[in-house]
Amino acid sequence: MSSIRRFFLWYWLLTKRLIKRPAYLAVPLLIPLFAAAVALFSKQDSGVLTAAIYLEDPEDPVACAVADRLLNGDSILRCVQVDSAEAAREQVRSGYADAAWLFGSDLGAGFDAFARYGSGGIITVAEREDNIFLMISREKLFAMLYPELSFAMFRNYLVREMGIEDLSEEELRDYYASGFTAEELIRFSYVDGSAVDTGGSYLTAPLRGILSLLLLLSGLASGMYCYREERDESFVWLPAAQRRTLPVLCHITAMVPPAAAVLAALAMSGVWLGLGRELMMMLLFVPACAMFCEILRCLCPREEHYGALIPILAVAILVFCPVFVSMNLGLPLRYILPPGYYLRTSLSTKALWPMLLYLAALIPLTALCSRLREQLLGKQAGKL
Repeated sequence: MSSIRRFFLWYWLLTKRLIKRPAYLAVPLLIPLFAAAVALFSKQDSGVLTAAIYLEDPEDPVACAVADRLLNGDSILRCVQVDSAEAAREQVRSGYADAAWLFGSDLGAGFDAFARYGSGGIITVAEREDNIFLMISREKLFAMLYPELSFAMFRNYLVREMGIEDLSEEELRDYYASGFTAEELIRFSYVDGSAVDTGGSYLTAPLRGILSLLLLLSGLASGMYCYREERDESFVWLPAAQRRTLPVLCHITAMVPPAAAVLAALAMSGVWLGLGRELMMMLLFVPACAMFCEILRCLCPREEHYGALIPILAVAILVFCPVFVSMNLGLPLRYILPPGYYLRTSLSTKALWPMLLYLAALIPLTALCSRLREQLLGKQAGKL
């Protein structure tokens, strides 16, 4: 019982020394605010590309149906409706919009002409300099036009090929709709069988990866404090074995408050996976990050080298770990960085086993690096 009491006393003292630092307190306080801001902005009218829409005939039901799908659809494409064609073109010229889509009058007749003759303009498109996003936006526009275009082709086939001309518009719509089912053509799921929410915001999608990076940076910042305490010989009176394990405990104490803030941020932002799963992932991720930070500190002989490595490491995590996108780049580096295991575990529970193996491999490696650093410091002290 006394050893447990002594552990929590040490834990409290190590945490207390961090609380006195205003720069450290800003990290756990800003994490929930950052997540709340991202979640708030994700619900606003935003997108990576903006298209201005103009309807020449606001009473045209076909044009209104297409415009409604564009304006109210959940997409990274942001659409705004304007009152005139010149206003749409002006928004493109001024840079407020990336494209202008001008719907002509009697769009239904334009679809019929296209279905019958295979040519003819339906919508006028004015764009800025072409890029990959505008190419994707045109695919999105065609996807919104396709239901009306396919109905026009269906009606044209019945009239021209089968000679059926006595059906009303409503009957044609009923026959056309009877060929569709409520089943999805493509279903997305993770490798463990759980469903994927494909309707989430593109802003909140990388939130977990960014928060995991911030959490690791908290541990790396603790490493900077350890250099100073090591130089000041703050814990020189402890036995050698305890001095070797104390930095890892320092990193853990530095990461626990931000870890609690990350859990709160994930719950607020809507990417929560459940209390049990989130706690399990965090209980594995925090000690893995702590030992990873200590290994880096042991490998860097000077504080300046360690500080210079932190921004390089942050960029490597953003590139090689699945923060924004998963790419098969830098495979050896991907299996070294802790956030990669954490993010893959959030996608599939089967990834817990590689994370456990990674954590088990870090334990002896951390002990070895700590002993080597202790010997190096002893030799430097002997020379002095």
